[in-house]
Formats: sequence, C-alpha cells, structure tokens
Amino acid sequence: MLVATANGYGFRATPDLTETTRAGRKLARVGDGDEIVSVDVVSGPVAIVATARGKMVRFAVDEVPELAGPGRGVILMKPDSKEDDRIVGALALGKKDEFLAVTGEGSERKIEVGEVPLGKRAQKGQKVVKRGGVSAIKRVEAEG
Repeated sequence: MLVATANGYGFRATPDLTETTRAGRKLARVGDGDEIVSVDVVSGPVAIVATARGKMVRFAVDEVPELAGPGRGVILMKPDSKEDDRIVGALALGKKDEFLAVTGEGSERKIEVGEVPLGKRAQKGQKVVKRGGVSAIKRVEAEG
C-alpha cells in the first residue's frame, strides 16, 4: 500500500490491521493538523502525488521506503504553505496507465501518467490542472 497525508508525508506498507501500537495507531503516525488522505494499492513502478491547487509530481515508487509498522514516513511532495495548499491523493500506477483528477466542482479529467512532470520525491511539483483545482485523484475503473 502507498499511504499519503495532507501535509505531504507518506510511505509504503503491508498493513496488519489486526494489531495496534500501545498508542492505538494501526497504520500511520500523523502530526498535529495532518490527516491520512490516501491509501492506495501499489500496482506499478510510478507514484503520482497531487495537491488541491492542481500541482502534481511523478517519481519512482522505489523512492518511498517501506515501513514495517506505523510511522510517519518521508516527504512525498511539498505542498505550497503560502497558498494554503495540501495533498489530496497519491497513486502507484504503471507507466502507461491513466487516472482521474476530480475537480472541486466534481467533474473528472482523465490524465495519462506521462503527462505528469517527472521529478523526485519531496519536490513541489508543477501545475497540471490549471482551472478548478483538484479535490481528489483516483484510478480509472476497468471497463467490462
């Protein structure tokens, strides 16, 4: 699984939801004012991270460490604090896959993985969705 928080932290994990830590955490350790926004099955070698302002970054899933237990992880992407931006989702896809960016108005825009600028983990990303911002990103449902 690829786990991401609103403040840009994330990690890979194979969660065992039958056990908790002494503090009661099952999956992740989040800081004050942070929350888990995305938990996605890793189905390919490419990670896509998106912010509410429409910025996205693409990098190798291998750049994200796998944690054995509940933790905070590493910075996946730095949302712009001056613009009060936040992470809205993270997906782990194949190099030729497509995904949907859901705008604030609820419309969906299909985006190919290759359209997202290639970068490295912990960067700010570049604008991909110019109007309406992004409220979520999600996988394209298989037809049939």
